[in-house]
Amino acid sequence: MELDKSFDKFGAQGLAVVAISYDTPEILAHFSEQMGGLRYPLLAVPASEMIRAFGILKRNVPEDHAFFGMARPGTFVIDADGIVTSKYFEP
Repeated sequence: MELDKSFDKFGAQGLAVVAISYDTPEILAHFSEQMGGLRYPLLAVPASEMIRAFGILKRNVPEDHAFFGMARPGTFVIDADGIVTSKYFEP
């Protein structure tokens, strides 16, 4: 919900907002519905391939835990050419 709070600020800077989750499309659709809709897309990556590729997998969660596959909270800023210009992720 922090993204939604800052959505207008990002837009004023010419930035788009997209969220990535290890949850399924069905879970994300339910979440969005419960929140009354979101102004940005939620990308489902149920097997965490993209999360692993970006090196942001939470490593302190055992593989047999329900939360395994979750990304560390953070942000990438990607320019119009698809180049990552900055990033911040919580440890």
